[in-house]
Amino acid sequence: MSTKVIVSMLAAVAVVALGAFFFLKSTPTSLITSVVEQQFVAISVADYEKAHTFLAKDKREKMDKDDLRYYVAEHPLLESNLKRTFKNVVVQQDGITATAYVNVENVSGEKGGIDVFLTKEDAEWKISSYNFVSADLIN
Repeated sequence: MSTKVIVSMLAAVAVVALGAFFFLKSTPTSLITSVVEQQFVAISVADYEKAHTFLAKDKREKMDKDDLRYYVAEHPLLESNLKRTFKNVVVQQDGITATAYVNVENVSGEKGGIDVFLTKEDAEWKISSYNFVSADLIN
C-alpha cells in the first residue's frame, strides 16, 4: 500500500474514533451524571447560587438559594460530600425523567446513598428531588 492510502486510512479511523467519543460523551447517562456532579461540587464549596441553577424550574420556584442552603444543612451527606460514585443511571421510558443512584462519602467518613431524581427541561437535565438511602443499602 502506498503512504497516501495508509495516511488516509489512519485519518478516517481517527475521525470515526473522535465521532464515537463525542457521541458517547453526549449520551443521556453522561449528561445526567454531569449535572449531578456539578451540583454536588457546587454544594461542597458552598456555592449555593450555582447549585440552585441545577434544580428543576418548579423546585427553584419553591426553594430559593437560601432555602437550598438550609435544606443541604439538614443533610450532612449532601452538605459535605467528598467522594461520589455513580452506581447506576436510569432514564425512564418517557425520556424526560431519570434517576441517578449515587454512593456518597462525606468529609467525616459517613457513607450513604442519594437517589437523585431528574427531569428534562428544554433539552437540559435538572434535579427535581433527592432520596437519602441508608448506608447499609448502598453495597
